[in-house]
Amino acid sequence: AEQALTALLGSRPLSAPASATSTSLQPAVPPSPPVAPNPAPSPALTTPRAAPAPVAGAAPSHPAAGFSLFRFLGGALFTGFEGALLAIACFSLLGTLLLGSGAWLLLLGLLVVLQLRRVIERLDLVIIAGLTLAVVLWFPSLRSILQTTGAAPVQTVLVLAVMAGLVAVAIATLFQLLYRLFSRNP
Repeated sequence: AEQALTALLGSRPLSAPASATSTSLQPAVPPSPPVAPNPAPSPALTTPRAAPAPVAGAAPSHPAAGFSLFRFLGGALFTGFEGALLAIACFSLLGTLLLGSGAWLLLLGLLVVLQLRRVIERLDLVIIAGLTLAVVLWFPSLRSILQTTGAAPVQTVLVLAVMAGLVAVAIATLFQLLYRLFSRNP
């Protein structure tokens, strides 16, 4: 019975230790050599791998992941404020047709790309917005489109720019909430 069990299992009988095997109990199938587990390499032979250092100036793999909420909403406020000022200036100089709209979209896209690549950030945003506001308010030809409304152009420029910034913040907040809602695992 022990030989039949040994033939089925293909190894030595369980009752006999490996050193006390007798020659009379030879299995019908030669035993397979024991498989040794792969030894772990010794720490002295391996060199520790350091994590790759981030490349200076490289953008993170997910641009939105690198922004804090404050920076995200600040960028939205800047984009809305600056977008309104650029729209007033472009539409006053180039008209409201294709050329004015194209120039406005090009400048606005450039500002967004510069923010995403972090070329302009923090204090740069405030300086650029202040300079653009000063230029639009200083030169009446850059706000000539607002003179057709009959309202005071300076106050209209300020109100439109601030309102556009706040609308951009509201839209960015809505998209941020939707992103967080849909990115959660059920």
